Amino acid sequence: SYRSVGGKKQGCDIELTTSTKLQQAAYDAISDIPNGAAVVLDAKSGEILAMASTPTYEPDSVDSNWAELCEIDGLFLPNAYKNTLAPGSDFKIITACAVIDNGVDGPTVEDNGYLTEYGITDYAFTMFTEMSIKVPVVLFVLVWAIFFAPKFAPDKPVMPIKSTEGRKRAQREPLGPVQEVLGYAVFAIVIVCLIFQSFGLPSWVIPTVGACVLVFSGVLSEKEAIDNMGLDIIMLYVGVVTLGSAFGNTGAGELVGDTVAGLLSVTHNSYIIGAIFFIAAFVMTSVLYNRAVSKILIPLVILTAMSMNCDPRGLMEMCYIGSMCSVLTPMATSVVPMMMGAGGYDQKALLKMGWIPSIVMAVIAVGVGMTLYPCY
Repeated sequence: SYRSVGGKKQGCDIELTTSTKLQQAAYDAISDIPNGAAVVLDAKSGEILAMASTPTYEPDSVDSNWAELCEIDGLFLPNAYKNTLAPGSDFKIITACAVIDNGVDGPTVEDNGYLTEYGITDYAFTMFTEMSIKVPVVLFVLVWAIFFAPKFAPDKPVMPIKSTEGRKRAQREPLGPVQEVLGYAVFAIVIVCLIFQSFGLPSWVIPTVGACVLVFSGVLSEKEAIDNMGLDIIMLYVGVVTLGSAFGNTGAGELVGDTVAGLLSVTHNSYIIGAIFFIAAFVMTSVLYNRAVSKILIPLVILTAMSMNCDPRGLMEMCYIGSMCSVLTPMATSVVPMMMGAGGYDQKALLKMGWIPSIVMAVIAVGVGMTLYPCY
């Protein structure tokens, strides 16, 4: 703003817009991150409310600790506004705006990021590429979960259900026909939305909305919904994600992927090659978080396809879907440890319940995927 002296503009005022509380909260949030940044903006005005960067230091200690501070890598390079970092998914907003501004040619949009990066222009993805393989798998999962899965589950919890331990369930009246149908419908819709990541929402939003619908409709009482959100389940998930990330960061996951990819030199049969990559993704996801598996295997798939001069789309989809179908260990995806904690299942029970649907999902995915998108 301009400063007015005697009715005339005399220079400008510089106003500090940061909030002390937000600034402290930002530093606390990234204090354990070696090279991190956090910025909070006012969405309407663009004012900076907080800006934090790590590593950091106390300005008062520069003179006395200068030699020690100089040994800390990146200390004087603020990550929040000077360092060059990959924008990640935030950049999708820019690319989406570019597509809209330049007009969309036809009813579909091609997503060929990986292929273009490796110079492959003969093949293209559309929004229906992955969906055409996922739909048959989803239909099987719904039928299995409703009609067959309960027969393979243990009659009683194998492990204590801590979220309900020491709590007696009140006797409830049977659900009405509308509520029973609604319960199944919400379950099916939530599963489908999670698989297709509907509307670009974060994965936690979708089941949260489903849970609210069940509470508001009376399928679950408010107390039942809250009692089943056990902290032990959440902490198990946090530990699993950390372990999976560590496995990937050490390079052990990539070593496994390289070994499996070497098996492809023995055959040119599309179904066998597709099955190998599906199994590789499935097995690796048993000890590594599914998103990390995709990042490891997809480049290997593309390079292998280039050396074999074949279509990489089906093989890439086998990696994606194979990693999403792996449900035999709690490290595969966040849903598995949550299900184990809520149902009182141990690893043995999980294997007993999961091996049959895992085989069927593999047969469906490989059969449909490699028929629609063969290697040759």
